[in-house]
Amino acid sequence: MYTAAAIKVNGKEAGKVMYQPYTLDITSYLNEGENAIEITVTPRKMNRYYNTPNGQYSSEELIDTGMEGPAVTCAS
Repeated sequence: MYTAAAIKVNGKEAGKVMYQPYTLDITSYLNEGENAIEITVTPRKMNRYYNTPNGQYSSEELIDTGMEGPAVTCAS
């Protein structure tokens, strides 16, 4: 994870993560059997593009954003 994310479990807001280690206890949102987990990642504002009369450009070099690798669930 490179940035903030909002997590929904079975359609309910379970919380948000903004900093490492990017963990969230979702135990109270889980049902027996299958569960739907949705992770919405917010891009960094530094990667915002600006419109100009000459077209679009970015004022900064693009930096990594989003998720990399699998999301892991653990039972405790």
